[in-house]
This record gives sequence, structure tokens and C-alpha cells, in this order.
Amino acid sequence: GGSTTEPRSLAPTAPWPGRGAVNPETFPLGMQTGEPNPASFVVWTYAPTALQVTVHMARWDGTAWVDEPSLTGPASAEGYLHIEPDGLSPDTTYAVQSEVDGTFSAVAQARTAPALDARVEVRFGGISCLDQLHGEFPALDALQSLGPIDAMLWLGDTIYADGLSTEAGYRNLWQTQLAKGSMQRMFQSAPGIFIWDDHEVTNNWDPQSIPAQHQILLPLPFPYQSHTHTLDCLVQPKTCPPHPLHSLSQSFPQGKATDLEAVPS
Repeated sequence: GGSTTEPRSLAPTAPWPGRGAVNPETFPLGMQTGEPNPASFVVWTYAPTALQVTVHMARWDGTAWVDEPSLTGPASAEGYLHIEPDGLSPDTTYAVQSEVDGTFSAVAQARTAPALDARVEVRFGGISCLDQLHGEFPALDALQSLGPIDAMLWLGDTIYADGLSTEAGYRNLWQTQLAKGSMQRMFQSAPGIFIWDDHEVTNNWDPQSIPAQHQILLPLPFPYQSHTHTLDCLVQPKTCPPHPLHSLSQSFPQGKATDLEAVPS
């Protein structure tokens, strides 16, 4: 049967304090984690002046935080870091914090997915249609008040980019949206799984509606580049949305309880 009989690992009773005080000038968009699986998740940050970024990690062992090896990776030309720590334990809470030249980001927390054969209960949050004109999003704080979740499902229309036509325009809108306090608090508490809908490009878009002048590397449109660079997914087709003419489906098994399929509408 499909009944859940196994207990989950214990959730932290206190947040990881990190390695140093937060410097929002170096890390204006904090930290994100995302795409959790049993052995890894994606870590993301934005440090616009950095050439490389060190990510410090800690693991909750059921009673206390235990330091894990740090990782260092190059930032992109725009200052984005996407890195994937591997070899992690399933169904385990980790905390991450980035460092550049002795300055530190906010701390974000993520739980790896249960082992593939685990019969456990999983909990997700979900939200969509976040028009930036509404300001903050109290629904995100209300969701956090209900208790810890395994992942946050961002189900499309996380920005309303209608009318934009430049890469800078898309990037600036994403950065403005992600900097909001309600967004930052959610990023710090749970890994994200992002899909996109029409408003990440423009209202009621379809692949044939993207003008040729919007096509860049590979060729990828500006909306795709801004989506993958400013969110917690790996910048490669196996995990992030590929070119719009290709499939956007992603699979995230969560033990035997569910096999989460993220399919944009």
C-alpha cells in the first residue's frame, strides 16, 4: 500500500547562526536553495562585484548544527553563483551561507528529499500570480506560519514582464521582485522549485511570439536567461527550463510518497 509509516528526520530546533553578520550590500538578494533531491540541492546567490564565492554549510544532526565542508565556485559575469553540493544525506536539513572577502549573505535552509524507497509524508507550499505591483506578499509569511515544508512550489507568473523587450529589463524586474522581504523570508526557509507561465515572458505568450531579436546564446531568449540566472536552478537543460520550443517538464521524486512533476502551463 501507499501508507506513510516511517518518521521524518527531526527538524532543527534553532536556526544556524552562520559564520558572520549579513552584509546586504555584497549580497543584495540573499540566498536561495532549490531543486532538492535525496543527495543534493542547488545553492544560489547574487554578489554583483564578486569573481568567486565561498558557500559555507552546516547539517542538523538531530540535536545540533554540525559544520560541513565549504564549497567555492566562480560567479558569472553578472555576479550570479549556482553551485550544487553533492553526496548529502537524504531527508536531512542543511543550512548555507555565502562569503565574499569576509562579508556574508543571509542564511538559507533546505531539506534534502527523502530516500527513493522511504515511506514518509512530504509537505509542499505553493503560490503563483505574483504581480509585482501588489508590493509585498503576506501569503508567503502566512504559509510559513503553518510549519516547515519540504519545498516551495513557485507555479508560474512569479513576475509580470508584459511589455519588456531587453535582457536588462527582465533581469532588473526579477531582482526587484526577489528583493522583497516576503520573498527573502521564504527563500531562507525552504528550497524552491520554479516553473514559468506566460507572464514571465509576456501576457499569453507562445514560442512563435518571441521576436528573433530576443534570441541569444544557443539561441536562448532573454526571458529564459533571466529566469535561469536569477533563480535557484542549475543553468543547464536537464534541470532548468530549456529553450521554449523544447519540453519544460521536470521530475522531483520525494520518496515513495510522490513523484513531483513540474510542468509549466
